Amino acid sequence: MSQKKFFEYVNRLIDHEKRNRASWAKTLSVTERTITNFNKRLENEYGIVIGFASGPYGYYDVDKSRSRNFDEFINFIQNLNSPTKISESFLNNNEVSRHLIFHQNWNHVRWMRHFNPLLSAINNQHCVTINFFSFRTETDEVLEDFMPYWMKQNAYFRWYVIGFTASDASFPTIIGCDKIRSISVDGRTFERNATQEKYRYAYENAFGVYIYDGRAPELVRIEVTRFQSAYIKSLPLHPSQEIESENDRTTIFRFKLVVNHEFAYELLRQNAWNFNPNMLDFPHPKVTAVKVLEPAWLVDYFHQTYKRAYLSYCDDPEVRLRLKNDVDIAQYPYPISEF
Repeated sequence: MSQKKFFEYVNRLIDHEKRNRASWAKTLSVTERTITNFNKRLENEYGIVIGFASGPYGYYDVDKSRSRNFDEFINFIQNLNSPTKISESFLNNNEVSRHLIFHQNWNHVRWMRHFNPLLSAINNQHCVTINFFSFRTETDEVLEDFMPYWMKQNAYFRWYVIGFTASDASFPTIIGCDKIRSISVDGRTFERNATQEKYRYAYENAFGVYIYDGRAPELVRIEVTRFQSAYIKSLPLHPSQEIESENDRTTIFRFKLVVNHEFAYELLRQNAWNFNPNMLDFPHPKVTAVKVLEPAWLVDYFHQTYKRAYLSYCDDPEVRLRLKNDVDIAQYPYPISEF
């Protein structure tokens, strides 16, 4: 089954091109049986059901009401098409690098070569062996008989593969793709099951890729200065984000989520002091951008974080000594795993 023909078929279906099986086969220069196999693959691998509109001019079309995760599938296809669409936007493909500035030069990111093999293993339910470098142990490690279920990108451009190991199939294992040295596809296949699939919901609603088993979501409230709040409104931090209240100086956002270290990192990142000369009537020059209001433990976590930051920059010997003493005796009572 030609991968290129398959995705051409999918893209033209999404663009509402309406043809029957014989017409599709002729248009794509494949057999009618291949079109039938394309439809089966869409349903079996992606949960996309292709219906048939009857009548003298009957045609295939996506049955959205019976298709699982239709919006996510469209987003997936659009992401796959992005490089092609970018190239097609220029008469001369050599102009792409002259006009577009990317955050990273993907040609120099070694893990990109692992993306398609991992995606193929997920689609075909093949076990894989992954050789990777562990940042925790600072050694090369091997993950054998790994059953890949999903791939997810975090807020900082890193991709992760999420799945289960034969030794512990009760809770997901995640591997950062940038740590991977090599991948080999095993001969063994695996069956996805409902017990493991339930974790998809947790990953969909988590900030980033780290989840905690047995932790219930809790209310998080933050107060954000007027300037920075515009960025959080335009690119929400989490699906649960809501505006609780707002005035001409600040916005209070509320979230319902399990706080992980990635979410804490993001609040720290957003909290940089910023100065907008157009807002001199507001307190931007005198405060940082984000203030955590609750839960209380997260307020204290930030308090301790900034205490350590001040210790790194403070030149006053007396203040440094007092801060150091506080830091040395502090425990780690927070429900964010040490990382």
